Amino acid sequence: MTFKFGLFDCLEDLGTTCEYIWCPCVTHANTQEHLNEGQWWINCCVFFCMLQTCPVVNWLMVHSTRESVMVKYNIERPKRPSTLEAVAVAVCCPCCSAIQQSRECRYQGIIRERDATSHSNRVVSQEPPAYSSRGYERLKNSDFEDDSELLK
Repeated sequence: MTFKFGLFDCLEDLGTTCEYIWCPCVTHANTQEHLNEGQWWINCCVFFCMLQTCPVVNWLMVHSTRESVMVKYNIERPKRPSTLEAVAVAVCCPCCSAIQQSRECRYQGIIRERDATSHSNRVVSQEPPAYSSRGYERLKNSDFEDDSELLK
């Protein structure tokens, strides 16, 4: 699997882009929260301090978060030397990288919530056979377009 959103697709989601431009520490803290890595306010404050004092540490944090996103969501690394590419992304495009990571985390969170909800709404036990209103003839599943009609 690869990232759902491209590195330079920043402007497709203006909300996240504006959030990162005006308050990058919030974007970073939200991404870390999706990754279950630490408390939100600590991540926000640490990122803000690092952003203001030392850009190199900022790059390392962006790179580290990118690696965490790739591991958590099973995103494959490119076949070419990934370390060089990851450093180049963190140094040259930290905004685009952070926005991509944030969007990926939100997307993956929505997909997982949807899957969890759809699995919890399914009837796991075996259902009794469905019978037609004409009598007690057993109906085949092919008589219905989808399984939702069986549950009525």
